[in-house]
Amino acid sequence: MKFKTKCPCCDKDIGIVTIIIALTPFTFKCMKCGTRIYIKGIFKWIIINLMVMGGVAIYFLRVLFDMGVLERKQYIYLLGPVFVIVASEVIRCLLVCNKARLEYKDKKKKES
Repeated sequence: MKFKTKCPCCDKDIGIVTIIIALTPFTFKCMKCGTRIYIKGIFKWIIINLMVMGGVAIYFLRVLFDMGVLERKQYIYLLGPVFVIVASEVIRCLLVCNKARLEYKDKKKKES
């Protein structure tokens, strides 16, 4: 399992932190050369990951609210859904590093 991928433009390593801090789940920017990189080939896996992990987080919150966590002021239990969301992001990053096809648009072709 790879924890890094190569930038298709400058051929430098891109780590999972760069992919996690991206603003959208389908694009990110290379920190070295500044190129916008598009994630191709794993759209359905990213959507399935977001739906499943989002459902798990919502279910977790529902169970916590039914148990009366807020009434008893046991806010530490609300970190469970946060952990689920962080796990979802890590899974998405691992999918990108191991299964995705990365592409970029050449700026020189746009200017011509």
